[in-house]
Amino acid sequence: MFKTQSVLKFLCVVLMVVGCAKEAEVPELVPEILSLEPEFGETGDTVSVFLKDFEEVLISYDVLFGGVRAKIISSEVDEVRVVTPEGAETGEVSINVGVTKIAGPLFTFTPSISMMSPTTLRRGDTLSILGRHFSKTNSDNLVKFNFQTSADPFYSDTELMLVKIPNSTVSGKVSVSVGDHQTVSTQEISVVEEVGISTEGLVFFAPFGANVNSIVNGIQSNSSNSKVPDRFETPDKARGFNGTNQAIYYRDELFKISKGITVSVWVRANDDTPGGIVTHDAYRISLRNKVFSGAVFIKLGEQKYVLAESPMSTYMEGWQHLAFTYDLKTFTTFWNGKKMISKEWIGESIVDRDQEVFIGKSIGGDFFSGDIDDVTIYNRALSESEILQLFEQNESTFTP
Repeated sequence: MFKTQSVLKFLCVVLMVVGCAKEAEVPELVPEILSLEPEFGETGDTVSVFLKDFEEVLISYDVLFGGVRAKIISSEVDEVRVVTPEGAETGEVSINVGVTKIAGPLFTFTPSISMMSPTTLRRGDTLSILGRHFSKTNSDNLVKFNFQTSADPFYSDTELMLVKIPNSTVSGKVSVSVGDHQTVSTQEISVVEEVGISTEGLVFFAPFGANVNSIVNGIQSNSSNSKVPDRFETPDKARGFNGTNQAIYYRDELFKISKGITVSVWVRANDDTPGGIVTHDAYRISLRNKVFSGAVFIKLGEQKYVLAESPMSTYMEGWQHLAFTYDLKTFTTFWNGKKMISKEWIGESIVDRDQEVFIGKSIGGDFFSGDIDDVTIYNRALSESEILQLFEQNESTFTP
């Protein structure tokens, strides 16, 4: 009897030891973030975060992109879908469960360009590129001009880069690459050269070159007009307007015109039908009553305004150069490089209401029938010799 009890006790001890050994062999589950889909994108995109061994911990948790909490759309045992958060930059995706942080793979935010300033530059000038998700390290950002000339910025932050225009740069779009990801501007920059003609105060130039959308300082719209030969008979270098429904407009918030102005344009009218050539709420060149004329709206004092207007020439066939200047003292019109009429108009400032600049249409809706080229606007009054230089140039001096 005693022997039987001893055997039973021994067996119980063995079973307890074996049971404890088996229990000790069960490994502790360590939650992991396996992967992301996609691994790159923009703010507001949906990303799937794939998980492993999260069964016991997904009670209360946060998903973070570079330390910024993301909105959770749905949650499963092996997958969480989230929206990439505002303010996050390229960095690690992690999940916080209480005080425990579970680190995961890298998510890359792709760069974007929202604005460039100024858009009229000379080689060696500084271009400001505003956008999102740039690298703070200069060497990580590669800027290209017209997909050809490369440059490294000399200042970089996540939303701003400053870069010098290289000597070989030509006008066109600007691209920014951060690592393997690239974005291209919707605006174009125009690189201008001083070849006997000053660029001081130049705020707008539309050469309508081979790229008919070449512009300066503005957002172009309604660009369905046809390409036509310019005054040198070079194909596709000017823009044609049908006099019925074709016009171009630009937003002018970057022009900053108040203390002086010059407007210059090459024009070839199909007939003497009235129409706006270059028009704005504060200034214009137009064809009215068979006469080309220029005008500017001047503020004289509190609630006192005057429209200074003078003719340039009567309607005639062929290309003509039209221009006017105003310096808050004298309003002067020019035709083919010659001063036509000069009148004294003393004013406090030019009335600039940040309206659109129309090419090929008046503010009142009169469409121009003919061809237009080299629309140029300065925020100062050019001298007579500078106007003559604009007329005598044997090609579009400002590089399109």
